[in-house]
Amino acid sequence: MTIGKTTFPNYIPDEKTGLGLRAAVMFNAVSNEVLNGEASLEIAFNNSGGLNYIGLFGYAKFLGKLPFEEDLNHINNTFNTINRENAKASSSLETDKQNNPTQAASKILPMPSQAQSGLTACLGIQYDFKQSSFHANFDVYVNVIGGLIKGVGANNRAGGAVIHIAPGEWYVHMGTPNNRIGLQMGIGSINVKTESYFMTGSSIPGSPPPPQQVADILGVSMHELDYMRDLNALGDGRGFAFGSSLSVNTGDITFLILYANFQAGLGFDIMLKEYKDRYCKGSSSPMGINGWYANGQAYAYLQGELGVKVRLWFIKARIPIIKGAAAALLQAKLPNPSWFRGYLGVN
Repeated sequence: MTIGKTTFPNYIPDEKTGLGLRAAVMFNAVSNEVLNGEASLEIAFNNSGGLNYIGLFGYAKFLGKLPFEEDLNHINNTFNTINRENAKASSSLETDKQNNPTQAASKILPMPSQAQSGLTACLGIQYDFKQSSFHANFDVYVNVIGGLIKGVGANNRAGGAVIHIAPGEWYVHMGTPNNRIGLQMGIGSINVKTESYFMTGSSIPGSPPPPQQVADILGVSMHELDYMRDLNALGDGRGFAFGSSLSVNTGDITFLILYANFQAGLGFDIMLKEYKDRYCKGSSSPMGINGWYANGQAYAYLQGELGVKVRLWFIKARIPIIKGAAAALLQAKLPNPSWFRGYLGVN
């Protein structure tokens, strides 16, 4: 519905819902450049007067200006954009709230763009009374000091956490092996990156293989180094897992006619997981200790090159003087059965 230049949201009736309310507030503290943000509260009642759903969503931005501070119309545009997106998602939003709360939160919660600077934190908390399900997710985006320090993920995402509690399942994920928490710092061509994750609860995904750089230096296929591929195929399960890594990449460093580039990294992954009713061939007892089985890996690599740049009239070439690489990898699964494997490669 549009009156003049103002667009109002469309509300679609739901016979199972008695009343739905949503309120939002925008705020700033000290000054617009120090802290600002938005918070919204959503409540849905059923047709008997009881609560169906309650949710709290919002974001706060530190050390960055409000994107709508110069003109009051920008505030209207912000709300109109959110309302349009909610209208598009209205047909699937209620289903997502029950079956996929993370997806539901992403439809309501505004996400910052890569162009934004500063530190942005986004929060979504929701409780579904019909499903007795609590779900909360938290995301942080970092882009400070002119891009000197940024998050390692898409749109400068430094990482996120998820808490989910429902009948028969619960989990806490602070990053995952495929979507880690981390920061990277870049000075010129030099880049330093650190990444980590921690997971516990009833839904723990598979353990990751080592980085591609390790496989390349060792001359072993990634399929071979993916030592948990068979157990990962069994799906998620109860347990806990954590891992961390650090990598450094200098890019090309030049001095007169000389050039050099180096890469180095190290890290580890550890997991303890329950594999119910899984037996080793020829054994009647469950694997591990009462079905609990541990695995882990640790790795390190270093590679670099030093050479001369040749630039003549018709010749442009990079002539290596010395080039080398080394990598080490240790992997283990234990106990019952206990399995160990190690690699060391030098080029």
